[in-house]
Amino acid sequence: MELEGVMEERRLLIVPGGGLFADAVRNIDAQLSLTPRASHLMALTSMNAYGLLLADLAPRARLIERLDEAEVGSAIILPYHEASQDPELPMGWETTGDAVAARFAERLGVKLLILLKDVDGLLDGRGRLIEEVEASRVEGWSCLDPVAPRIIERAGITCLVLNGLVEGRLTEALRGGRPTMTLIKP
Repeated sequence: MELEGVMEERRLLIVPGGGLFADAVRNIDAQLSLTPRASHLMALTSMNAYGLLLADLAPRARLIERLDEAEVGSAIILPYHEASQDPELPMGWETTGDAVAARFAERLGVKLLILLKDVDGLLDGRGRLIEEVEASRVEGWSCLDPVAPRIIERAGITCLVLNGLVEGRLTEALRGGRPTMTLIKP
């Protein structure tokens, strides 16, 4: 698995998204009209569930729950504890794993954030890949939440959005290559 290989090569903090688990929360929210607080906290819990799934797929990966544990080696963080107590992360569906990952990068002083998606990057109105864009110009694109670009810009983080389902793209990006992706500049 590519994830384990890159975690051995470089020190990485993997912040899982919610994936199918977050979709289940969205469905429950649509049926029951949850409060923004309840749906936000349940979505953060879904990120923990996805982190446990990743850890099962990458059994050598270290699991952590606090950012101060990220100082040594690579790890997968179960983000509920840190994210649920962060006043800089608005409660609601506009805050997804993208914003959580960007906020954790900001708090850790990290200057490179890689968001793995199931698409090649951000697309323009005609469905063409946007290769490079400033964070201040990223607004309303479906594969990126609206909170993440504001954090990326504020923190001066360079962000790569690439398809994590295509074998080798993450490794290529980490080695300084330029795979098919979108570069978001602060």
